[in-house]
Amino acid sequence: MQISKTTQMLSIFGVIITAGAIFYFSSISNDPVPQINLPIKSVMYHFTIFLLLAIFLIGSLKNPKIKNLISLILIALFYAAIDEIHQLFVPGRVASINDFIIDTLGILTANILYFINKRNRLS
Repeated sequence: MQISKTTQMLSIFGVIITAGAIFYFSSISNDPVPQINLPIKSVMYHFTIFLLLAIFLIGSLKNPKIKNLISLILIALFYAAIDEIHQLFVPGRVASINDFIIDTLGILTANILYFINKRNRLS
């Protein structure tokens, strides 16, 4: 499945914006007052933002192949790990393996959706 040049350029822009948003939100200190629904919001945020990052990464390829997609998964996972390490240096934030796992699920979901879409287009 060939991706158009316009989609590719918009996806590259999306990668930059999404990665910047992840970094920005990770830089914000947590409010010391606990919030009741924070865990659900956190799960939704982590899953969705890394799902978007992975979708934009896939869209940035001209002709996604399995070898390239594995590389993109590794790049997204590396960014998720760096994001958690970055939070160690932000007051009120901590690195969380749970957040990394949720990020991973978002990344893998994007790739699964891509393969389902590709398979449906071929049949």
